[in-house]
Amino acid sequence: SSYTSDLWSQKLLKLKDFIETYILSHSDEVAYLAQYELFNHITKLREDITPLDYCAVSECDVVTNCWFGPEGTVSPLHHDHYQNLFCQVYGYKRFIMFDRHDDMRLISTTC
Repeated sequence: SSYTSDLWSQKLLKLKDFIETYILSHSDEVAYLAQYELFNHITKLREDITPLDYCAVSECDVVTNCWFGPEGTVSPLHHDHYQNLFCQVYGYKRFIMFDRHDDMRLISTTC
């Protein structure tokens, strides 16, 4: 699935509804939960996470988001305007990274 597809749409759901509809029911419909502030909604999970020391001295606010997606989810070429620390809990994710100075040489296409 790709959010650059013409078939892509978005809707707001409670986490409970997302899990029941797309995870527990084994739906054939593909769903991707993006930029979800999980630790603000399930505060007990925050106890399992110890922020790294450099986060405490960061000049910017630390933002913690979670993404839940099925196998085969593709994100188009993009640039995040903040620092990232990626942690994969299950499965795998492939990153292809480019030097930010090469942006004029890159051509964005749909996947």
